[in-house]
Amino acid sequence: MAFLAQLAVGNHTVFAPTNAAFAKLPAVQLANRTLGAEIVAYHVLNNTYTPDGIAVAPAHTIARSLLNFGGYALPGNHSAPVVLTRTSNTTNTTSPFEIVQATDNVTVTGPVNAANLQVYIIHEVLAIPESVELTVNAIDMPLAGLLNATTFYYRLDPIRAPAITIFAPEPQAVMAANNLISTLNSTDIYRVLDNHIINGSIVYSTDLTSRNYTSQGGEPFMFSSNATGVFVTSGMTTARIIQSDTVLQNGVVHVGRSYNPHPPMPDN
Repeated sequence: MAFLAQLAVGNHTVFAPTNAAFAKLPAVQLANRTLGAEIVAYHVLNNTYTPDGIAVAPAHTIARSLLNFGGYALPGNHSAPVVLTRTSNTTNTTSPFEIVQATDNVTVTGPVNAANLQVYIIHEVLAIPESVELTVNAIDMPLAGLLNATTFYYRLDPIRAPAITIFAPEPQAVMAANNLISTLNSTDIYRVLDNHIINGSIVYSTDLTSRNYTSQGGEPFMFSSNATGVFVTSGMTTARIIQSDTVLQNGVVHVGRSYNPHPPMPDN
């Protein structure tokens, strides 16, 4: 674990799972030294994070871990992020903030200071980011059914790009669009899916309104925010983002309360 040498340099935040948390891990994971190193690295942040400095929900703080080796080195020399949030402006001394994971948030207790380390106790081992395929199925993301139904995995290159951002619809949005989707051919469906992907950029919630982006299908994304939340507009559809920053091995997923079933218009 060569990355452990980094712990002596600069300040770091450590999430320390309890013995009971480690006992829940499958034996095959505990026996895998490479996976073990990746898990440990993901529990160490490359800075000091105090409860008062964590964004209040629904906003998030994107913290960089020491996991930047193997398949987890992101463009721009970035490491895999850990998403943090707290529930109110008042710091809770029992559980000052939470770690946002794909399935369930993990609460922390602490911190305890030890030299240059700020240590928080957690009762679950953090799940390291996984591929799009594993993530959408693990959390029953509404996009998963559409991906599978349209043999989306035939086109693995887009979702395995070094950097992607996906805007996924919630279940009600997919249901509302089912009648239209059933009239589309496979080419149009692929174009629909392309309209939900930014290829080449990982855009976390903290950066959504900082600029506009273009989808893989060629349609512009425009972002706005007000007191009710953050909105993304593509083509004729505007959606409110209701779940942000589901971290992937190569990007991030945001879930929206609407759906853009329209393929981009032809150049002519």
